[in-house]
Amino acid sequence: MSEELNELIKSLRIQIKEDMVVALTDKLEEKLKDSETRIITLVNANTDEKNLNIQQEVENLKRTNEEHEERLRTLERQIRQRNLVLFGVSDEENSYEELETLIKGVIEGSLEVTLNASEIEFARRMGKKSGENRPRPIVFAVTTLGKKIKILQNKNKLENTGSYIKEDFPPKVLEKRKVLQKQLQEEISKGNTAKIVYDRLIVINKSNKRSLSISPPQKQQQQQEKPIAKTVNSNIQPNKKQKNENQKTPIRNITTFLSTSNSQKKQDTETRKKPVSETSNPKASD
Repeated sequence: MSEELNELIKSLRIQIKEDMVVALTDKLEEKLKDSETRIITLVNANTDEKNLNIQQEVENLKRTNEEHEERLRTLERQIRQRNLVLFGVSDEENSYEELETLIKGVIEGSLEVTLNASEIEFARRMGKKSGENRPRPIVFAVTTLGKKIKILQNKNKLENTGSYIKEDFPPKVLEKRKVLQKQLQEEISKGNTAKIVYDRLIVINKSNKRSLSISPPQKQQQQQEKPIAKTVNSNIQPNKKQKNENQKTPIRNITTFLSTSNSQKKQDTETRKKPVSETSNPKASD
């Protein structure tokens, strides 16, 4: 019996130990799961904050990049503001002075615009010289914007001469203008007046022209309304005069009141003096 009890006790101890180990492992697993979830939440929170910071930095960089690009565009436009490009002039000069004389010959001879050498700020050929007979375009700048406008106003005189002149645009603007050429032709085919200004297409519809013809009757209505306003003003003026007359009457009443009050004061002083004179006369008689 004692041996059986000892075996039962041993088996119970072993089972209790096993149960304790299982319970401890379960608790450890729960703690590990909790710690894992906490770590994951912390990592996610940190990553979210980092992602937000990164997104903000990216947006700030985009803004600064756009600002820099806009500044570069404005600077490039200012630099090219007085530039012109001359096409179709033979590539035969051997010095800078000869290039200036070629430009002057075209501007003064064909366009009939006076151009001194001092008015040419700079001049150069575009690209490298090749073996082809096609001449390279000439880029040159004039000292004043007014001189550039005069040259562009007379550019049609270069027709049938093999040469032509254009404004100097940046490469991106030239690409936009090429795309806008198709839209320009479409608008002109519709009967609308359109033109390309720098990198934008300006279209004036026919409906806008018709709406402009409505303006003359509006002017007539305004002219008809003007004499009505005068008659209204003429009716208002007598009322102002009546108000002024009404305002003058209380002033007269005040002056009369003051004059009457002064006269009453004089009478009071005279009445006060009379009894004194009467008392003095009996003493003199005695």
